[in-house]
Amino acid sequence: MVLTGVLHVHTRHSDGTGSVEEVIEAAARCGLDFIGINDHRTLAARHEGWLGMHRGVFVLPGAELEDSRRNCHVLAYGIDSLPSTRDTREQIAAIREAGGLSIAAHPCERGGHLPGTRSYGWTMPVEGVDGVEVWNYMSMWKAGLTPWNFRDRVVRPDRMSIHPCDESIRRWFSCGGCAVGGPDAHAIRLGIGRFHTCIFPYEMLFSRLRMHLVIDSDWDRRDVQGERAILDSIRAGRCFVSNALLGDARGFSARVDGGRLSVSVPGRSEVVVGTASGEIARIPVEDSACMEMEVPAGVPLSVEVRKGEGTWIWCGLPCSSR
Repeated sequence: MVLTGVLHVHTRHSDGTGSVEEVIEAAARCGLDFIGINDHRTLAARHEGWLGMHRGVFVLPGAELEDSRRNCHVLAYGIDSLPSTRDTREQIAAIREAGGLSIAAHPCERGGHLPGTRSYGWTMPVEGVDGVEVWNYMSMWKAGLTPWNFRDRVVRPDRMSIHPCDESIRRWFSCGGCAVGGPDAHAIRLGIGRFHTCIFPYEMLFSRLRMHLVIDSDWDRRDVQGERAILDSIRAGRCFVSNALLGDARGFSARVDGGRLSVSVPGRSEVVVGTASGEIARIPVEDSACMEMEVPAGVPLSVEVRKGEGTWIWCGLPCSSR
């Protein structure tokens, strides 16, 4: 079975504006199966007992770590305590030792030119992590943000995030592991005098970038067991990202076995298959279709499904993906 959810969400435990309960309610209204919470430098949501099923949504309370200069952000899941170090390599090692999952967050982020929009990208090689965040909605929205384009981007925000980040994809190819995406949701509020508004509500962002996980139909939904099943699927690369604005991704699958790739696509689109060296196949799809092709064995592959000018589905298949 395939679970649909969202990773990389912030609450008021750090710099988000909603409570954990409000985030869960928004996820439930959007029909999500799971939600990943990553407040900065805190596991408060986990310590409050939010791990597990709530309102039909499985909650994964994690954290977002950073180095001493607030760069090199790491999404951490499946840990009960924060690493005591601000050294990125030591943080990753501590997460692995605890049996958790580590994801390099927005590694190639470009900042804007407004307060609070600096870059929080990686200033060192991306290595040692279990995976890479290749598609981050808010990071791409704020890249190059200025006082002159701010209004246009607020009114038409989706234009900046219609594709994954090419540089982050290159980092994923060199690093390996799983590839994920997420909104980096904060439910940002702006205020002038008595007037306040939320320009990126949780529900809006949960209706954009979504994660899809292939998991056993009889997976154990109890707290720790359920978390382990979800994290194991992500770690193994049995997952993909979709832009829900372009359509329902149900029915998509991609599997590589040795030198043979099998792909199922749920609608009219264009499938682009690539390696670290570049594109190796481009196939137009008139309707839902299943296809197979020979591919280089033993190397990571990307499968991108395009619709119109945007990326509908992006899947990174590690060498060992099955």
